[in-house]
Amino acid sequence: MLELQLLLLGVVAGFTIFIGLPIVMLIGDNDKRKGFLSAMAAGILLFILIEILSDGAEPITTTRNAIHLAEYSTLYLAGFTIGVFSLVAYEDRLLQRMKGQKMEYSMATMTAYGIGLHNFGEGLAIGAAFASGALGLATLLVIGFGTHNTTEGFAVFSPLKKAQMATRRVVELGLLGGGPTLIGTIVGGFFDSSLLTTFLYALAGGSVLYVLITVFSGVLNRSGKKIGFMGLLTGFAIGFLTDLLIVFASNGVL
Repeated sequence: MLELQLLLLGVVAGFTIFIGLPIVMLIGDNDKRKGFLSAMAAGILLFILIEILSDGAEPITTTRNAIHLAEYSTLYLAGFTIGVFSLVAYEDRLLQRMKGQKMEYSMATMTAYGIGLHNFGEGLAIGAAFASGALGLATLLVIGFGTHNTTEGFAVFSPLKKAQMATRRVVELGLLGGGPTLIGTIVGGFFDSSLLTTFLYALAGGSVLYVLITVFSGVLNRSGKKIGFMGLLTGFAIGFLTDLLIVFASNGVL
């Protein structure tokens, strides 16, 4: 019974990522709208990046043990570096294979990959809270992370055009971005390691940084600075306000 509850928590938290899809479909393939939408996705990714790097660095800023400081710092820097260069290598190989074909699906895949790594870390937090007997905290984390996953789904699916939204592709992207939440929840329920969590958050941070730069530079080239920065600020505000509402709700303010 407890295992079933743990699975349900992971499913609810992870697969709200699909809620972002209808919003993307409503906007359609209008170039200006797509440019603004992509810039908004970059803004959401920017907020996620700040959150990821802050959470990952927390053990480094709080430990007073020199050995632990060295361990956490090494894993943090290694994870961040691997996160960036794994996507550099992935995109280089993809460009060689595709040779001039449109890259919207590969961009969506890279975004889902980076967010998936982030969501694995969130799943670990849910599982750890559940394993400690704090079911209320685990439920609050599910609500919070699930809400965030909705906006993350927006970032994942926004590079696609309607013609590219075949059911198989959508499911693949959703599983890549949201599935790690479920896996992390299961792992966190039976295994707790702050070192692993630090490494995974840094890995996710490096991946998200690469995707963010790639997405936003593309928007600036296609749609210009005005649309780009308006979308970026809008997306960042959406991420910030969503997180603020979750904090208020968890503290009983709302």
